[in-house]
Amino acid sequence: MQFSLNVLNQFISAAGAFLGMSLSDRMPRRKVLVFGTIVVAFMLFITGGLSKLWVENANTGTVDPRVGHAAVISYFSFWFVYVVTIRYTYAYRSYSFQVLFQLHAIAGPVPR
Repeated sequence: MQFSLNVLNQFISAAGAFLGMSLSDRMPRRKVLVFGTIVVAFMLFITGGLSKLWVENANTGTVDPRVGHAAVISYFSFWFVYVVTIRYTYAYRSYSFQVLFQLHAIAGPVPR
């Protein structure tokens, strides 16, 4: 089961990568980076909460498969949103460099 879920996650990430690369020139980098960071943080919070609930239920002997399914779906959704908004938009690599370059151009060379 774990192998199947890992393979499914790779296909979902590949679909997100393709979508992110195809839209990378059409999306505004700064807005996508900020929006993606907020959404990914929120989705990671949901995934962590569902995983904690699953462990608490397992410790008490109550197993609800709906909680496990929701945790897996939120995990897959987290990776899809991460790949589309942050990973393959080239924002996370180029934006910080652009900001540093812009500050360097405004302030001049850093004295040594």
